[in-house]
Amino acid sequence: MAVNNLFKTLLEKAKFKFIPVYDLKENTIYGYKIIKDFDAGGYSNKEEVYDLAFDEGILEFFLVKLQEKVYQAAEELGYKNCKLFHTLRVNYIDDAQYFSSATEKLISTFSLKKENIIFELKGACDWKNLDKFLEAVDENDDCLIMFKESAEFPLNTNMIRYLDPAFIEAMSLESVKKLKADKEVESKIIYKISPDEKHSKKELLKMGVDLAYTL
Repeated sequence: MAVNNLFKTLLEKAKFKFIPVYDLKENTIYGYKIIKDFDAGGYSNKEEVYDLAFDEGILEFFLVKLQEKVYQAAEELGYKNCKLFHTLRVNYIDDAQYFSSATEKLISTFSLKKENIIFELKGACDWKNLDKFLEAVDENDDCLIMFKESAEFPLNTNMIRYLDPAFIEAMSLESVKKLKADKEVESKIIYKISPDEKHSKKELLKMGVDLAYTL
């Protein structure tokens, strides 16, 4: 399949799941995590899709087109006025200015509130791959950012202290404990609850988790 046709097919067949993120203290739905699925297009591994788009030099364009479809789905499902969490691999994005400008246009087109758009930044472990992105996103200064911890990209505590992201997603309760012990970290802590996890919401709150979701 030609590259152009491949990405057209992936966009047409992309599916989105809106996973509720709960405010544990208020016992309410705070917003929705957007999970992208390319299975119907023949790719069960999302990273392969982003790697291919990056290699072809169309990653930013592809991400913007995905966002457009996400906002359309949110509008159809009645989530347009909810907080929406987007995962972005910032170490992949070269043309941050284009991405930010296109996002601004989409937010306006769909009459969204900027403060409801939360960018989950993966790969934000050093200044080199984050600085240009943040400079561009600063123009959409009502949009919020979240640092997402992963085994590949651990959290950078100095970066957290300096940038003070609105949210941090911790990959373990041990990470939650370390973040909460740091008096300079004021971000809300998000945690993914595993299906086999036995902790109650009250216990998670006591450990320092503010928001939680289950896949």
